[in-house]
Amino acid sequence: MVSAAILAGGRSRRMGRHKALLEFDGLTLLERTVRTLETLRPAVQEVFVVGAWPEYRTLPLRVVPDDVPNAGPLGGIATALRAAISERVLVVACDMPRLSTCLMSAMLDAVGDEQVLVPIVRDAEGVPRYEALHAIYARECLPAIEDQIRAGELKVTSFYPFVTVRELDEEWLRAHDPDLESLTNVNTPEELAIAVRNEEE
Repeated sequence: MVSAAILAGGRSRRMGRHKALLEFDGLTLLERTVRTLETLRPAVQEVFVVGAWPEYRTLPLRVVPDDVPNAGPLGGIATALRAAISERVLVVACDMPRLSTCLMSAMLDAVGDEQVLVPIVRDAEGVPRYEALHAIYARECLPAIEDQIRAGELKVTSFYPFVTVRELDEEWLRAHDPDLESLTNVNTPEELAIAVRNEEE
């Protein structure tokens, strides 16, 4: 079994507003993410939120405060792994409004012995990039993550060299999400406006 954790503890500096609570197609980004993840049951044993904003208290699910202050998404992953009732956690960011149930289900089906199962895509310049906030992590990653946090290495993929990682390449991803829309995130007002426009079309 796998738990699902939504990372929603960030300060949204580039957005200028608390982006988890921004409305998108009648729901906040956070509510939309929760609703999408709930469709993965029973393959997903639980859905919970990592973050401590007061507004989350009204959510009808478990909310876990970040237990590593100022460690960014890497700290959020560590918190999720400690808090989960399952040995593996599907981690997604709260700012991905077009998550694909099909893709996430395929990822859950693909889980094997690896400690990290993560999509990898190429950016406009052809540089490969891990989608580390749309990935599945085993609790076994915790020691490596904690070592990196203690060393001040907070890049979210900094612990990857110390665990077993299976990459899901673009061909595999597009078989389940042809336009890779589920990997779209919104960090700025401009990106949010584009995502809303695309949804309306």
